[in-house]
Amino acid sequence: MKKNILTKDQGFTLVEILIVIGIIAVLAAIVIVAMNPARLFGKARDTERWTEVNGIANAITQYYADNAGVLPTGIPAVGGTAIEICATTGTACTDPTLDLYDMTTAGVTPNYLPTVPVDPQSTSPNTGYFIIQASNYRVTVTATSTEQQTPDISVTQ
Repeated sequence: MKKNILTKDQGFTLVEILIVIGIIAVLAAIVIVAMNPARLFGKARDTERWTEVNGIANAITQYYADNAGVLPTGIPAVGGTAIEICATTGTACTDPTLDLYDMTTAGVTPNYLPTVPVDPQSTSPNTGYFIIQASNYRVTVTATSTEQQTPDISVTQ
């Protein structure tokens, strides 16, 4: 006579799987909150601003070196008010009511800077970067829309 031996199926129950998924979700939420993605994205945009401000300042310095110590025309003088660099070319840059600095007309773009960089969060046709002459034929380029950095990002060369 044969005996039927009941065997227990091996595996996980639905309740066990749901508990594990719940634990993983709680741990993921804790990690996301600890990382603070908004702060990390803000730091990344500020890093991009640093790179672009340095690129603009380096282009102006290279122009200065190649033109026997003459700065590009139109940069506000020492003691004046910094003006925003124009992101486009044409009438938007030359409109006197907008008070923008046109790097293309000045001969900086595309000779020393392939394109005019624009602030990562700029919503206007302007770049979000400002320029002014500093003392001793130096130029200061500033990004005022910083997120994680105080004071503004500024480079003088």
